[in-house]
Amino acid sequence: MLKTTSNPVYKRIFEKMELEPDDAKCFERAIKTKFGCISWASIAEFVYHRNLSDKSGQAPVTSAPVMVYFQFASIVVQQRASFRTNLDKVVIRATDSGLMDKWKAIDFLFVRRERRNWEQKINKTMISYRSEKNGPLTISNLCGSFFLLVGGTAISFLVFVMEIYQGRQFRPILLLLKNFMRRI
Repeated sequence: MLKTTSNPVYKRIFEKMELEPDDAKCFERAIKTKFGCISWASIAEFVYHRNLSDKSGQAPVTSAPVMVYFQFASIVVQQRASFRTNLDKVVIRATDSGLMDKWKAIDFLFVRRERRNWEQKINKTMISYRSEKNGPLTISNLCGSFFLLVGGTAISFLVFVMEIYQGRQFRPILLLLKNFMRRI
């Protein structure tokens, strides 16, 4: 796709590309230098969790939020297989219910745990990529929400009091309107 494109951005990328067959080396190189890797999205996620992530799943590299090229995977079965329709139903239901995402998260957690166990066996220190920006929430993070809640409550109470006060001044008019509505 990059080789035959007419887009000048993709042409420039193709001119400066080099092949790195090992995904983990490519991503490690991206950590140390100004470098980017082009990879399958699912392989990139697996490499993050297997080779680069800390115990909470944070990695020192980030993936682009959009994809340029889509390639869908499918399950291959023998032609006219009797169980194909049932297998299709199971896959569709698992995808629609979110089970596929849950299974993927469980798989990544398993891969990270295996890596942590291996690091502990060889006495390698665990690296943490969590920054202060991604830390747990504290009371200071929630102060704005509390101020909005108290301010909104105070404003609504004042509006309520004003409506009651204005209703007392216009009570005779309200009684006339009630009588008029009863006659209609």
